[in-house]
Amino acid sequence: MTIVKHRPHPSLVTPFDGFFNNFWSRDLSQFVGSDELPRMMVRTNVIETQDGFKLELQVPGFSKEDLKLNLEKDELTVSAEKKNEALSEGVRYTRREFQSASFKRSFRVPENIAVERIVADYSNGILTVTLPKSEPSKPEVRNININ
Repeated sequence: MTIVKHRPHPSLVTPFDGFFNNFWSRDLSQFVGSDELPRMMVRTNVIETQDGFKLELQVPGFSKEDLKLNLEKDELTVSAEKKNEALSEGVRYTRREFQSASFKRSFRVPENIAVERIVADYSNGILTVTLPKSEPSKPEVRNININ
């Protein structure tokens, strides 16, 4: 006897079938009964111009105070942590879907970046970090006498 995977008739298949199968087959234990905050993946755009680099990180739901930027040697680390607020006494949720979250993302900074001029701006859920290139060092010009 051969076991064959069941394939429904094509007219009965919806685009959402694969989504729900993938969703329910995931390991959701990270969200239940764990003291550690679930990590989220932050989507990032890296843009290079003649003047430098620009990082755009999509971080909706975080406030400016939640975000941290750290530059150590040649590594720029962007991180955030947001915890659920404690329940007030007398407040009862019938459904509570907001959850705590955190992320940490590191980027290698090229040698030609002027680290003292790095700036960051947060607006509408987008953190923009501008990394200006340092002025190219001019080669020393000198005349050499021929003996």
